[in-house]
Amino acid sequence: MGLMIAQIVTFFPVAFITLDGVISTISPTLEDAAFNLKANRWQVFTKIILPLSVPGIASTMLVLFIESLADFGNPLILAGSRFPILSVQAYLQITGMFDLRSGAALAVWLLLPSLIAFIVQKYWIGKKKYITVTGKPSTSQIKSVNTFAKWMLFSLVLIFSLFILLIYATIFWEHLLNCGD
Repeated sequence: MGLMIAQIVTFFPVAFITLDGVISTISPTLEDAAFNLKANRWQVFTKIILPLSVPGIASTMLVLFIESLADFGNPLILAGSRFPILSVQAYLQITGMFDLRSGAALAVWLLLPSLIAFIVQKYWIGKKKYITVTGKPSTSQIKSVNTFAKWMLFSLVLIFSLFILLIYATIFWEHLLNCGD
């Protein structure tokens, strides 16, 4: 469980930056048009924002999956030798035991799930077209997030940020305790 939390904290910024770029490229005039046609916020999200974001979400998931497979820092420190992780074992075979053949064989086993995930993602995304035709770019007149949603999202981000700060405070506190010995 700790390794999973560490992976989430480690790769959360990558997911955020990627998805922020995806969401910011969607034209706000599409939302304005939907609101003008009397759509509510949920309908705008499910009928416009989410379908146009699917390629970016799938790409983000693919990148995070591959990065999680290839990561050996978190598993090496947190799992250690209790839980053998494939990326750690491949690294140790190559650098620690100088067994290039075994390390390369383990690396191929890392490559296979990545290739399968890539092929599944391309097949899934390739079934539909994600093209919007817009005129000249303009700014949105309607703000699509209400005050309650803003505060809920702010609270969620605040909790996540406090959790990360707690992790760093724990590391700092542990360092102070060990320096006293």
